[in-house]
Amino acid sequence: MTLTVWVDRWQQQCCGQPWDVGTAVSWIVTDPDQDFLVPLFSDENRVVIDKAEEHHHRGLDRFPTGSGMIQSIRAVSVAYELNQDARVMYPVPGSATLTSLPSSESSPLDVPDFTGYIVELDIDTLH
Repeated sequence: MTLTVWVDRWQQQCCGQPWDVGTAVSWIVTDPDQDFLVPLFSDENRVVIDKAEEHHHRGLDRFPTGSGMIQSIRAVSVAYELNQDARVMYPVPGSATLTSLPSSESSPLDVPDFTGYIVELDIDTLH
């Protein structure tokens, strides 16, 4: 089975271990924040995210672990705009662009619009 897994930029940048296409990983996975993710993608580049990698949430022992081989890595960048009422920057709906990467270390972590990764993970186990 293949899962499409979201990895937040901040989680990986904070303390994630590097990984490449072909790397075997064992990740704690949760339900993704669909309210955040779905609007990022236009109809032309729609991506269905199955799970989200998580290593900061309290109570991680209650979430399943997915073990398997990374098949592909794509960086997701989005445009942001200022919400005048809230005075907060928000992602522009449908603005996500995808860039294939060979490794999590080859991503533009210092680029402000880089938001996260989409990883195709060929799952051996999910428990």
